[in-house]
Amino acid sequence: MGWELPAAMGIKLSRPENLVIHITGDGAFWMVAQDLETAVREDIPIINVVINNFCFGNTRDRQETAHKGRYIGVFYQNPDFAQFAQLLGAYGERVEKASQFAPALERAFQSGRPAVIDVIQDVWDGRPPGSRIPVAK
Repeated sequence: MGWELPAAMGIKLSRPENLVIHITGDGAFWMVAQDLETAVREDIPIINVVINNFCFGNTRDRQETAHKGRYIGVFYQNPDFAQFAQLLGAYGERVEKASQFAPALERAFQSGRPAVIDVIQDVWDGRPPGSRIPVAK
């Protein structure tokens, strides 16, 4: 976790003619979000798609299956990553419906700047197949 954003910047620097889209979870993005400032300062126009479910999903899944749903330290609040991007001078947009994603991606590309698309997902989406623990929302 956390290497993806700097890696995407390195890929873009080594292949500036290519479109680079970095897709990551909110926990991994937040570990190195300060690197977005570097992308803005150095004009490295990568697109960051943050799948934001307000939890460490992989750890949540392990706690569900291995510890019978005893969750600790996996659910949290996030800032609005789109606004965070804008504060740094990057393009930022929040997406809450699937139909909003493709137009947001196009606008991020057209901006010509580093960008963050903050894709809001339900905290329980993406649970592993065969999850047996009923979870109350």
